[in-house]
Amino acid sequence: MKNITKLIENPGWPIKRIYEKFFALKRYNLIRINTFKRFLKNTTQSNLDEYNLLIKELIEFKDIHEFVNTEYESVNITERYPPDPYSWPSFLYFFIRKTKPRIVVETGCWYGNSTIMILAALYKNNEGMLSTIDLPAYKETGGYTDENPYKREGERTIFLPEGKEPGFIVPEFLKDRWKLIYGKSTEKLPGLLNELKSIDLFLHDSLHSYENMIFEFNISYKYLKPGGYVFSDNIDWNSAFDDFSENKSAYKYLAYYESYKLKLNFGAIRKI
Repeated sequence: MKNITKLIENPGWPIKRIYEKFFALKRYNLIRINTFKRFLKNTTQSNLDEYNLLIKELIEFKDIHEFVNTEYESVNITERYPPDPYSWPSFLYFFIRKTKPRIVVETGCWYGNSTIMILAALYKNNEGMLSTIDLPAYKETGGYTDENPYKREGERTIFLPEGKEPGFIVPEFLKDRWKLIYGKSTEKLPGLLNELKSIDLFLHDSLHSYENMIFEFNISYKYLKPGGYVFSDNIDWNSAFDDFSENKSAYKYLAYYESYKLKLNFGAIRKI
């Protein structure tokens, strides 16, 4: 009934849908993989064959996928593991396996999609620690309202499944190398970085407001070792990443199927 209404209101709608499915998607995939290959070469001097070899290792990491899928099923989340091989969480797994950072910091945890990839890679490397800062988005405290400009305002408030904590998809055997800190990054990140003294890798995936992103980029960059990276998700939501990286060596790539708008939504900045 909904589709019939769309057809009456917009007779050109079926043609648009066919274009999106068969032509726009094909173009998107081509641009996505080409930008991914450039990003891979710029950040790790690797090619797609080397990448796919380590991602095969990730795909075969059954203990992780079984745990995550059981957790998702318990709260009626339809997403399933293993993740998309060319998603940015999968890239994180490859990057950490390839470069073997010892000190990793991330802001924003949510279910734990990036967290579990980082920890799985550290586990395989048998070295390194991850510190995560996250402000829990509980329903009873109002949840989390994101800054996504592609969503309607009423769709921006989200919250964790009832009874679940940030990172609930992370299995126990990966937690030995993980420190989870509850709170706002503006309050917790300065103290954490001062305690760590220096870091190898920083990932921003918390509140994607311009002010918060600039704050996190600036302070993490100060503690980043030469050759280390600042990674950020959702760089297309505002100009913070572009403004910060204007005078720095920066790379970007298309990470996953967020839209057909061909937006560069994940980025990296390397400290010289």
